[in-house]
Amino acid sequence: MLDLALLILSALAFSLIFARLRLSIVAGQILAGVIVGPYVLGWVTDPLVLNQLAEVGVVLLLFIIGLELDQPSLGR
Repeated sequence: MLDLALLILSALAFSLIFARLRLSIVAGQILAGVIVGPYVLGWVTDPLVLNQLAEVGVVLLLFIIGLELDQPSLGR
């Protein structure tokens, strides 16, 4: 549970920083996952938590991309 809270708080912090810098929020969340994950700082090492959050992240990323697509241009 601590791993999940740590990932969520770091993603929120990086999202706010990237939004303030007028950069992509998704890039900030990916960077937060890389930094907090097992390869840089090693704060989150449970593979089950990482796998489940990665699946949820992919679904949310596809949802955001779907919202930003222009429907009339898809019919061409």
